[in-house]
This record gives sequence, structure tokens and C-alpha cells, in this order.
Amino acid sequence: MEAKPTGGVLSFFRDIPDPRSHNVRYHVSSLIVMALLAVICGADDWAMVAQYVQGKAVWLRSFLDLPEEGLPSSRFGYRGTGCCAKKEN
Repeated sequence: MEAKPTGGVLSFFRDIPDPRSHNVRYHVSSLIVMALLAVICGADDWAMVAQYVQGKAVWLRSFLDLPEEGLPSSRFGYRGTGCCAKKEN
């Protein structure tokens, strides 16, 4: 029997309620797992999380429910956490 590499981690986040509107592209559990993995690998801001997700897209799609086209951008963290992006001077 072959186990998925993140099966245990995913089980912790599957039942988290999603406060966003019904028209969403990514499951909240997938967003949390992507951000968590990126931070473990050294990401320290949302741009680095997005860069990690872009670089690991094939692997992430092997166990997360992600659409074939398009991945979260660096803005997903700001929208998802209610933070405002830093304004450029």
C-alpha cells in the first residue's frame, strides 16, 4: 500500500470552514497546506509562497485539489488573511 506524502498533514486541514464566498478557485485546506510547505522551505512572505507554489506545481497537484490552469498568486495570502498589501511609494 502506497501512502501519499502529506496524507496526515492534509487530514488536519480538511474540515476547516472556509469564510470566503462560494465562488472560490482553491479549497482553503489547499491554500493552508501550500503556505505551510512554503514556510517550512524558507518562504517568509506571500511573494515567496507564490514562487514556491509555482516551482512545485506538478508535485502539489499530485496530492492537492488544484485546477490544471492557474495557481495562486502572491495576492492570495493578503486576501485570505485579511491583510492589506504594502503600498509602493
